[in-house]
Amino acid sequence: MNRQFQFPLKQHIGKQAAPAVVKGDRVLRGQPVALKEKNSLGANIYSSVTGVVKEVTEDRIVILADEEQSDTYMHLQSED
Repeated sequence: MNRQFQFPLKQHIGKQAAPAVVKGDRVLRGQPVALKEKNSLGANIYSSVTGVVKEVTEDRIVILADEEQSDTYMHLQSED
């Protein structure tokens, strides 16, 4: 099983999202890993796996997923 997941920072029309994690960070399913600029066209990017950030480049984030994946996930937080 390939446990390496790549998340492109540009997945949409508009501006590329900016990384919100760095190499070595531990991330949870549902955690934001890249964020769009406020009041701009674009999309935030959330991890679909729990694991460790292996690489952050100018165009993608690579996460090495844990062997065992829990059914739990980080819930979205309101900005209000």
